[in-house]
Amino acid sequence: MNREQWEQWFWKIGWWFAPPRCPICQNVVLPFTICQDCQTVEKRLRKRDSVLSGLPNQIDAGFCRWNYKDEIRHAIVQMKFFAMPYQAENFILLLCCDESAYTFIKQFDIIVPIPSTPKKQKSRGYDVPFLLAKSLCRAARVPLAAQGTLLKVKETPDQVGLSGQQRQNNLKNAFRVQNSTELQNKKVLLVDDVTTTGTTLKEAAKELKKSGAIFVGALVLAQT
Repeated sequence: MNREQWEQWFWKIGWWFAPPRCPICQNVVLPFTICQDCQTVEKRLRKRDSVLSGLPNQIDAGFCRWNYKDEIRHAIVQMKFFAMPYQAENFILLLCCDESAYTFIKQFDIIVPIPSTPKKQKSRGYDVPFLLAKSLCRAARVPLAAQGTLLKVKETPDQVGLSGQQRQNNLKNAFRVQNSTELQNKKVLLVDDVTTTGTTLKEAAKELKKSGAIFVGALVLAQT
């Protein structure tokens, strides 16, 4: 049994001790299944055809499962700000029960999470995009880039309430690739929790392409 098979085996064993839950209502569910109680709610909040709208020109393909509102917004806020990091895996298992999501993910060679600054990681205690990317890697068996491959090197004010131009100025030169070797001639999937204008994805993708990526896609849970 190789390392990947061992990791998959231990991951599945872990479900017996910490079973997957519906990210909306927290009911225990089987992996890669939709909670029957929340099925109607989840379907209502899906984006049409799971299209990430308004893609910035640096992003070659995009996938977004939900609109950022109502129950989905509440669940993501809990994950980010109320010490519920395990929600990342719950969201990914729900996402990957959709064959179109799984097919989209499998076209990529490597997964790179949108990074936070060390200050923000320390204040929150965990990094949501990294947790999402790690769960996605295990669920879809697409390699995860080494931590620190893409860094956020600039502390930036919160993007909430800023115009498109202000967001772009805010994030200019905010990202840097530290390890370009594993990006050379690769199709890279950027992962984040929520996007609004796509400015963060654009600035990160720009750095990935400068460092050798030939194709950059984006996957986010929800779009405002």
